[in-house]
Amino acid sequence: MTSQKKLENQTKDIEVQTGKSGEKKCKKVAIVGSATTTLGLTPFNDYSFEIWGLAWRHMPRVDRVFDIHPSNFNTSTPQNVQKNYAERLANFDKIPIYLTKKHPDIPNSIEYPLEEILKFMGPELDPHSDGQYFASSIAFLICLAMYEKFEEIHLYGIDFVADGEYGFQRPNMEYLIGVARGKGIEVFIPPGCALIDFGHIYGYQPFPDVGIINRALLVDRLKQYREKHQKALDVARTTDGAIQECEQLLHMVAHHQRGGKVELPPIKETPDDTERKMKKEKEKSHG
Repeated sequence: MTSQKKLENQTKDIEVQTGKSGEKKCKKVAIVGSATTTLGLTPFNDYSFEIWGLAWRHMPRVDRVFDIHPSNFNTSTPQNVQKNYAERLANFDKIPIYLTKKHPDIPNSIEYPLEEILKFMGPELDPHSDGQYFASSIAFLICLAMYEKFEEIHLYGIDFVADGEYGFQRPNMEYLIGVARGKGIEVFIPPGCALIDFGHIYGYQPFPDVGIINRALLVDRLKQYREKHQKALDVARTTDGAIQECEQLLHMVAHHQRGGKVELPPIKETPDDTERKMKKEKEKSHG
């Protein structure tokens, strides 16, 4: 039995909510992340949309949830965000839960149709590609929406602007948006979202400034601070060496005072020592 047939068998008894009995299944989907910049614009009350989200996020309404991580719920959850995670998923009522593998303790769990998606995103899209370009959980959602021939894909709470993991996931997401639009699918990116936005036209416009603080000023200031930091480190290292020398000499003096024999090296006068010596001699001459 093919993975697609398995998927059809798994989903035949699960009705996607559309708001009215007998209403034709909608072909608009809102894919929801957690970025606060556009999360509040999600059309939760518009039942012409299917709402797809991440299984570990709480949402007012959701029609399908996804967790594309290793399904070892007994020891940990995605990003360790919730306790009793598998139990909570098992309590989802008639909502398909897409996992990497069907889970025996989660009745509504469905194995994500990876085999079909790889063919769809690989050879069927580009004969030179194996389709294995997925850098985030959201990537699997947008690919499934394309595979199921949704006419509109709306993205909410999805920015990928943070450093680290989200930063390197962004190129994949923008590539998939381009693929979807190339297939004639309308991809709606709400105002305030950072996707498909560089901030300026390279070569024609300067890097955008933020108020009175511009990039050139910050780069110059950072250079100055680094130079000061290096000088401070040099002074600190020199002072650290002087401290170690004094501690060693004190140890040798104490050893000598206890009857031990040591050869004390001559102590070089520092500028501060010379200044103190001259001050004492001056005070003595005036006395």
